[in-house]
Amino acid sequence: MGNTMRGISTLTLGFVAVALTACVPFGAEMNPGATFRDCENCPEMVVIPPGSFMMGTTDAEIAVEVEQSKREGYSASRMQREQPAHQVNIDYKLAVSIHEVTRGEFARFVQESGHATGDECLSFAGGEKTLRKGGSWEKPGFSQSDLHPVVCVSWNDAKAYALWLGGKTGETYRLLTEAEWEYVTRAGSTTRYWWGLDSGLVENCGNANSSDLSYALEYPLDTYVNRHCSDGHAHTAPVGHFAANEFGIYDSSGNVWEWVEDCWVDSYQGAPVDGSERKHEDCDTRVVRGGAWSGSPRYFRSASRFRDKPTARNDSTGFRLARTIP
Repeated sequence: MGNTMRGISTLTLGFVAVALTACVPFGAEMNPGATFRDCENCPEMVVIPPGSFMMGTTDAEIAVEVEQSKREGYSASRMQREQPAHQVNIDYKLAVSIHEVTRGEFARFVQESGHATGDECLSFAGGEKTLRKGGSWEKPGFSQSDLHPVVCVSWNDAKAYALWLGGKTGETYRLLTEAEWEYVTRAGSTTRYWWGLDSGLVENCGNANSSDLSYALEYPLDTYVNRHCSDGHAHTAPVGHFAANEFGIYDSSGNVWEWVEDCWVDSYQGAPVDGSERKHEDCDTRVVRGGAWSGSPRYFRSASRFRDKPTARNDSTGFRLARTIP
């Protein structure tokens, strides 16, 4: 789809045709596919059509994944946290940032709000976890421009950004719920990867930024590398560099893990079916989705999920925003 979001085209989601329209003016009616900004420097948002989808992983998908991933230590028990598969209904109008929040956008927030983000950041590069003193979103350990996704930000940092942007615009910004995230990433697809092919290895390099041959040149000792192709980026890539999915969303798979709103629970047993967040009395970990530049494309499956402490900052995690449209 690329930048055709700014023109007019049509895509089909199931039996529903979704018109992709140009950026709408302030105050205009926002139909599915329309893009907008609530202020000049605000993240660009796209209106997502309502719909239903099957969230999670089936036993058949697990069997295929385990067979293809033996070298990386995948197991059926590890993927059962993506079960039971269940239908979720998104019956409201939702807007989602088409890109992960960028370093430039986050810098503006820090400058205007004075928000402090600490001076420690965990590195996952090279297959090792290293806590770097002095590491931060400004110094993640590799080169970034303002157009790269911000990293070394915690769940708490992401929530603070959303609150600040809401105060700035008068709108209610937030993180996506886990169900919204998977719905938006799948964008009508039912395959393991949103781009519609099941291997995810060769095709990965045109659709997502992962630990591939470009990464291996920088980190030759890392064994969990996709050696089938090169995406040209050893670390993060500028947002929008890879293909967008059918909803016009970039980098939902790869580039950086994305914080979502939900508390982590080990399975989907009892999970909400209306798109709302998963709450838990003991919410000491939050969900991250999507995989990252330093990770295997096995994590890029639409159903894959992981967790981290809300205070954790690492060089492979960022976030994107959502807001409900009245």
